[in-house]
Amino acid sequence: MSDDDFGRLSALLDAVSELKQRPHLSSRAKTLFAGALSGYPIEVIENAVLAHLRDVAAGAFTTPLQPAHVVAQIEALHTADARPEADEAWAIALAAFDEMQTVVWTAEIAEAAGVARALLAVGDTTGARLAFRTAYIRLVTAARARREPLRWFPSLGRDRTLQHAALTEAARVGRLTEHHSKRLLAAPVPAGNPLLPGPSSEEISCPAADAQLKRLQALSQDMLNRWRRTRRIHRQKGAR
Repeated sequence: MSDDDFGRLSALLDAVSELKQRPHLSSRAKTLFAGALSGYPIEVIENAVLAHLRDVAAGAFTTPLQPAHVVAQIEALHTADARPEADEAWAIALAAFDEMQTVVWTAEIAEAAGVARALLAVGDTTGARLAFRTAYIRLVTAARARREPLRWFPSLGRDRTLQHAALTEAARVGRLTEHHSKRLLAAPVPAGNPLLPGPSSEEISCPAADAQLKRLQALSQDMLNRWRRTRRIHRQKGAR
């Protein structure tokens, strides 16, 4: 936690103490408080404290605010938005690399897949998975801090049978509406890279998804170009 973040947390704790009509925490107590929450961005902590204050069961009492109260609210907020855990998201991303497969994913999964793509292209599955997990967790944390709602959108593969199965299942579990799924099934099967589809306005339910995918395309191409340059340099050195 940076000094600026600690300052924001300290001011927030003082305000909560005043609201609960409790004495301010000592500097040592604030340091312990910050240490207990050091794994979370300050924006996430602030949102969790506000959620605690709104909580009728806990926030209405004058009991001093504890780190455990904040962690409980963070976990509740994370569970409530239904975003996939990193391992489930990785399985979705892996399927997206197969041009025959249709996947229904989120902007965070799509962007994290772009980070892993170059490593996967050279056969480093373990490195790709670790890179994906790190990027995905960071992106999800940031999205939750901004209170962005979860939205799913499809990346259509070439196999019509697999497309039908994926979209039907997505409608069944509520990731797409049945109407949306039927309209997609009636559309032509797209060609090209399944990670970089050319979605129509009907295919995307998230207004920010198009921008995310464009950024994903640029990031993926940049990483691939850098890997090709590195390999060329190594070959030139080996030939000397």
